[in-house]
Amino acid sequence: MRLPEELQQQVLASLGMADLARMARVSKQWHHVARSDAVWRATALRQGYIHVDCDITTALELCRTDPRHAMASRYLDGTSTYYELCRRLCLLDRHWGRSTAMAEPRTDGVRELSPAARYLRPAGSDEDVWRIKLDHADHCIIVTGRRGGVRTIDVDTGELLWSIPPSETRRCPHLEWSHGYMIFDRESRGHFEVWRSERIIPEVAEPRRGAYRQYAILDAPHPILAYRFQYPTLLSATADDYVLLYDVPSRTLTQKISLASTATRGVNMYVDALTQPLHFDDNFVFLVGGSTFSITVLSRATQSAVWHLRDHLERFGEPSCYVPEPLPTTSALCFQQQHVYPVPPPHMLVASPDDVRRADSAGPSTWSAVHPDVESDTLVLLSQEGLLLFRHYSAHLLHGAAPELIYVQLPNRVYARPEDRPEEPLDEVLPPNWGLMLEHFMPGQLAVAHGRVFMVHGMLLMMDLLAPSGLSARYSDRPGTVPFSVYRWSDVMVLEHRRIHGFPYWNCSCVQMDRTGVYCVSTQVLHKEIDTDLASFSPGYEIECHLKNSTMAMAFRFDLGAEPACRPVDMKSYDDALRAADEEEARIHALAPSTDSDDDLDIQLEPWTDMDESDGSVDL
Repeated sequence: MRLPEELQQQVLASLGMADLARMARVSKQWHHVARSDAVWRATALRQGYIHVDCDITTALELCRTDPRHAMASRYLDGTSTYYELCRRLCLLDRHWGRSTAMAEPRTDGVRELSPAARYLRPAGSDEDVWRIKLDHADHCIIVTGRRGGVRTIDVDTGELLWSIPPSETRRCPHLEWSHGYMIFDRESRGHFEVWRSERIIPEVAEPRRGAYRQYAILDAPHPILAYRFQYPTLLSATADDYVLLYDVPSRTLTQKISLASTATRGVNMYVDALTQPLHFDDNFVFLVGGSTFSITVLSRATQSAVWHLRDHLERFGEPSCYVPEPLPTTSALCFQQQHVYPVPPPHMLVASPDDVRRADSAGPSTWSAVHPDVESDTLVLLSQEGLLLFRHYSAHLLHGAAPELIYVQLPNRVYARPEDRPEEPLDEVLPPNWGLMLEHFMPGQLAVAHGRVFMVHGMLLMMDLLAPSGLSARYSDRPGTVPFSVYRWSDVMVLEHRRIHGFPYWNCSCVQMDRTGVYCVSTQVLHKEIDTDLASFSPGYEIECHLKNSTMAMAFRFDLGAEPACRPVDMKSYDDALRAADEEEARIHALAPSTDSDDDLDIQLEPWTDMDESDGSVDL
């Protein structure tokens, strides 16, 4: 007796993808059932590849337009079945390390992820990028420049598609994009320019890919400090402690929320063109200010504060705190998995009745960015010293679920070998308190999407909030796991004698992420690029870029990357370097009296303009 095919499909739909692949090899009959669209559509829903039950045509359209699924690349071109959709997205997850993250830390090597790189520079040495957004439907990025202007560039070829001249915008315009609407700020403070893609304008019979037309100019009744846009809502924070919400399609101001009674009052104390101090989702507005405890969540429904960091610490206690294991970098450019170990939380995150600091005083760390992640239900906050994860934030605030606060502290020590002297011992390339030093001239940049976090601040750090990993056995006396994985780009900033050496991302002003890759602002340091043909550039190209302070958009493309690998690590050299650093630190502490002065953090950054130098170095 054979089960009806519909019942067979229901049974197989409960299996994992690996089991389905094995079932398809049993016989022709099982191959037919195991490859059916009904089985793989159920699998796509269970895996979170789609969020609505629909046919494959609709699913592929959502991958072009819905922010929960969208990707700017053409990775899914040619897909016609749910089996192929699941196969490609499973392979993509593997390239990100999600399905191959080590549950137990290894002692003989580290997991490495090797995405392909794309360098988008249609203007050559005149390339100028300040902000980046992704237009998934037109397969392009939208950029503004430090000198002004707006351009759209093909994500694969780097071809310039469309532009607004720099003379027609302000310098360093911020940029927001969602569902075909592009918004940037005008020269007059408190005004927004809204443009629409020709693709969504009914009157345009033959829309040009990547082309936009002006739609509206929105006036603001208060001076604007920062803003975010998620269709159809434009959210802005003002200098006089208000939050304004606009409905962009109707061009109307719909809501005005006062911050007078919140812990984030005075947000203008620290907001500048580089920080990202606000965000929102369907239920909440998230704001950060210029002091340690000025993190506030507002309810969009009640217009009142529903969460403060200080209140959370007093009620639930200090967060769990972890630091990535400071493994040495390798000569290969890749993302290396960094297992973490537990440490006591920093003083700034320990609520105490004996704490004499005022709640609105500037603490040892301030917050420069906040982003919610829907897939992991995590609110992510960036400081100059680490990342704060508020896990289960919406479940807690909406339904009273137990919250969890985790602080991932940036490593105080980073080790590397000189590129041209691989036989030499490891060097400590970043001094203590390097995060505080860098904050003085370039706040960190943060992107959060699809359960992943990407940070640029002295290093490139990537976290997967949906892939648990093991605690480091070298630093922890208890086995265990943490609910995330950490990867670090193997090229790190080298800070020596107040000079930064050839780190392409030292002045990164924006980072964006979708399902297939990460896009960030970079300087043009050719010898630090992946698979770049140096012979195709003129001998003086890098110097010319350096003198022009040329910045470009580049992408780490995981859809084009290689399979993850495990590379052995020379742990003896690492142990020797760690021991030498400890001895040097102890010697310095023994010789020098302690001081509370912050003079060593009062630094200025000036570009290095020696014509004989072409390594992108800068002086502090």
